[in-house]
Amino acid sequence: MEFDASLLVVMGIFWVTFFILRSFLFQPVLQLLEDREAETAAAHQAYQSALAENEEKLEAQRAEIAAARAEARSQRDEMRREVQALRQQTVSETQAAVDAKLEKARGELEEQVSAERAKLEERAGQLGQQMASQVLRRVS
Repeated sequence: MEFDASLLVVMGIFWVTFFILRSFLFQPVLQLLEDREAETAAAHQAYQSALAENEEKLEAQRAEIAAARAEARSQRDEMRREVQALRQQTVSETQAAVDAKLEKARGELEEQVSAERAKLEERAGQLGQQMASQVLRRVS
């Protein structure tokens, strides 16, 4: 059996090619893939942080809106109470003024009725005297 040195040469060329490819191709490609994966993970982490921050801001804004709505509701209710009280006061004042005018009108009407009754009584007396004098003239 003869020893063939070509096998050793092929193995040497394989290992030299392997180390050259490993140094200049495989390791840089693997490093590039690892860097991309790290960048992707960092970007994903930044996205998650930004999303969480935005969610917190959104919740804070929702809370502010809810507080503003509650404040507006409270102010609206307070205004309603004030308007209701003012309305009630206005109605009471108007009712009192109407009652006063009505009482004054009743008093004036009573005075007019009394004056007219006095005139009627006087006129009735005059008519009675006229009738009596006419009846007496006819009888005489």
